[in-house]
Amino acid sequence: MSAIEIVEIAAAGDIVQRDEGLYLSARHGRITWQEGGGTWQATGATVWLMDGRRPLATHEIESPNRVDSEAWWENKRGQITPWARTLRPLAQLTGPRQAAEAMQRTKDRLQEGQQWGFSSIEEEVEEIEAAALPEEIDAVRAEVPTGPSVLGLPPVPPDPITFWSAVARRIISRLAKTVADYQRVALTLAPDIEAHGADLSGWECPRHTYGWHGDGASLATVVAQELLAGWAAVNSLRDPLLTWSIQSAKVSKVRAHELTGLSRTTIDRVLP
Repeated sequence: MSAIEIVEIAAAGDIVQRDEGLYLSARHGRITWQEGGGTWQATGATVWLMDGRRPLATHEIESPNRVDSEAWWENKRGQITPWARTLRPLAQLTGPRQAAEAMQRTKDRLQEGQQWGFSSIEEEVEEIEAAALPEEIDAVRAEVPTGPSVLGLPPVPPDPITFWSAVARRIISRLAKTVADYQRVALTLAPDIEAHGADLSGWECPRHTYGWHGDGASLATVVAQELLAGWAAVNSLRDPLLTWSIQSAKVSKVRAHELTGLSRTTIDRVLP
């Protein structure tokens, strides 16, 4: 992709310069860091990769000379530019991950209530109902049986803990799929790993953007983990995709072999 513009700023709080688009906010001035139980300060250079108002990556070094800082900004631009589009979907993961974790906690509380005989589950039910899609509730209604009708009375409704636990499971599954979708997109946008795999050294995850990894986490480590998960998600689709392609889309086994490199024996094993 084309080079990302560098926007020089006066203070760290000025990193947001645009409402959309990729750019670098760069600053020469005082930097502060924690080390060995103390707080240290020095003159340095800092750069943030921004996507509109959202920081995607940050890097800083000690640099007493402004000219050296400007040269360093240029070097960092060259390093991060190939990865910029990859970071965009990864920056979307915090929301669904946190929502899935919160829903899992709600589901656990609901089931603990069943185990210990809590008198009220209203709070948990409200949380699940607020997060559920209408079709998820309808699907659970269709699959969770009601009790039999006795003496002409209406059927006994399903156990509420069983019912809302099933809804919570569907919500968690949907959120997990959202995470996997973002990981797959990031994988498709990743640059040539052999060419750029080492160039993220020193880059960190900005505060709040990648909250599941913690502030200051190594960007390279975070990206590597998410791309590996994206690869696993794509790889898990191989057999269903191969089956659909041959049986429904009428791709020949010979063509499937040419496109995938899979042996004829493997293809035959995959097909039901």
